[in-house]
Amino acid sequence: MKTRFVLIALMVAVVGFSACSGNKPNLSDKCELLEITIGTIKLEKGTGNSFSHEFEKTDENKWTGWAGGNPKAIGATSYEISPKATITPDPKVAQDYETGVTFTVTAEDGVTKKTFTAKITMDVLR
Repeated sequence: MKTRFVLIALMVAVVGFSACSGNKPNLSDKCELLEITIGTIKLEKGTGNSFSHEFEKTDENKWTGWAGGNPKAIGATSYEISPKATITPDPKVAQDYETGVTFTVTAEDGVTKKTFTAKITMDVLR
């Protein structure tokens, strides 16, 4: 009986210590916007945390390389962020990319964050 009590007490102590060890899972601190595509155009990564693309207007009053849609009210057709990170606002929701949109990418750890700006410039024919 004493041996059984000692064994049970030992198991409770081991379980108790392992539960209170304070080991937290290693959460990722990666928070990158790796790429973003608006319409049919993949925006180029610029300096710092900016993505952009500049369109030139042709004589036909169209922008070269732009497949349509209003850059003032369009959502991203695709984007990629670090695994397990989140992004706000939702890039799929229509935004004004001519003015520029600032995104915040938050790492899995919930603490590490970075902001990124995406902008489309529609040049006026000169």
